[in-house]
Amino acid sequence: MAVHDSMTAVAEHSMVKATTPFIIAFLIGAVSWMFSSVIDLQNQMTLLADGKFAHLEEKLDALSLQVEKTNTLVTDLRIASSSVRYQTSERAGRDDGTKRLH
Repeated sequence: MAVHDSMTAVAEHSMVKATTPFIIAFLIGAVSWMFSSVIDLQNQMTLLADGKFAHLEEKLDALSLQVEKTNTLVTDLRIASSSVRYQTSERAGRDDGTKRLH
């Protein structure tokens, strides 16, 4: 009976009584999260198997080309802007603080 008495003493301890609802709530939440994650992964695998995501790679390639074109355009604009700024500073007879080689 000593084991039964010690188990009863543990169950009646105030810390056990205070933490048990939180532990149970955590376990229920963790199991629910795992279940929903598995269902979500199953749905994604179904979409992949059906070929719903095959067109995304083509869209990414097109977007990367657009990004490269935009980077080139921005670089050209920066070069043009700096040359216009240099020409206007030369016309006004001012130096913008940078040394230029001619």
